[in-house]
Amino acid sequence: MAVHQKLPYQAEYWTGDEILVPGLAHLGEGANRRALPGGYAAEAHPDCWEILLVTRGEAEWWAEDERYRVRGGELTVLRPGERHGGSGGVMHACAMRWAIFHPDAAGRIAGLTRAETAPLVAALGRMPRVARAPEGVAEALARLIAEHRTRDAASPLCARAALIDLIARAPRGAATGAAGDARIARALAAIDQHLDRPLTIAGLARRSGLAATAFRARFVAATGTTPQAWIRRRRIDRARALLADRRASLAAIALACGFSSGQHLATAFKALTGQTPRDHRRSLR
Repeated sequence: MAVHQKLPYQAEYWTGDEILVPGLAHLGEGANRRALPGGYAAEAHPDCWEILLVTRGEAEWWAEDERYRVRGGELTVLRPGERHGGSGGVMHACAMRWAIFHPDAAGRIAGLTRAETAPLVAALGRMPRVARAPEGVAEALARLIAEHRTRDAASPLCARAALIDLIARAPRGAATGAAGDARIARALAAIDQHLDRPLTIAGLARRSGLAATAFRARFVAATGTTPQAWIRRRRIDRARALLADRRASLAAIALACGFSSGQHLATAFKALTGQTPRDHRRSLR
């Protein structure tokens, strides 16, 4: 366990050999009694998802090209490779807990099978970046931290159950966003079905029965990001999954994900994840 104290900021976190659950890379909680100058450093986790819950107060984040105000009881979901940090040059007066995790080379998290892991990760990918935390998320994070803080022989099993519970429950919060708007939900389904084809805002708006301007506004309200940014992220998510098959060429993966060439894919992939597709494929070994 590591403890960081720079009053009034305090943080406690676990990483490396301190972690109890396969696939969990970093776990912690922190709190500020008042805002501090300096802000949160920009970072990205090339292979990891992050679930961050603000438990008290509020904070302002940026992720990629979007900015968010996150209040107590809301969670932020960050996808692999998304650069993010704090806005306004301050560490906000709030309390938060976080878990950073990743599937292993075989596509499994926390000892689940690949078939069990895949729909959980897919559901996280469909979530808005910011959503009201559904029932049980705060408790799952608290249990996960408690098992790391005070350990006994049963802690690895209990921590594993808490991480699975957290990952399974978090997407239920999407009902406050896209899943709560049937027209936007149709657009999200169409995007996932047609990632290999050209996708336009006008076309998605027609599918949703909305004018283009109204569609974009409702899309941002439901998902926390623009349609263009969502499509780009989903294409990169699909490319990451396809790169696990070493028989597939980069050119074929690019076409399957709606990119015009392997170079077009490589440029977009690195912009979002900080890695080239080849770097990512090598990391899976």
